[in-house]
Amino acid sequence: MKTELTNRALKEISKLEKPVQNAIFDYLESLEQYSIQEIYDHGAKDLKGNLKGLIRFKDQSFKDHRLVGTKRGDQIVIILCCDPRRDVYKNKDKMAREARRK
Repeated sequence: MKTELTNRALKEISKLEKPVQNAIFDYLESLEQYSIQEIYDHGAKDLKGNLKGLIRFKDQSFKDHRLVGTKRGDQIVIILCCDPRRDVYKNKDKMAREARRK
């Protein structure tokens, strides 16, 4: 499986402290060895309700942040944003609608 970052996600990650940035990039690199089905055993979870179509990624190495992404086909995960845990689900309705369309 391949992971890609949007410009928004890359910009948000670049604003974080260096150890957190490294932890996120290491986590994304480790995800690439798994299939789409296996990522759910490694911190991924489908979101529900008005955020249906998005996937949340979390890991102990960056515990105060969450990555939000979506699937494209069977082999690509696109990371859309990286936000602090308390704000990650706010104002993501539009992002979820666009993810469901693709």
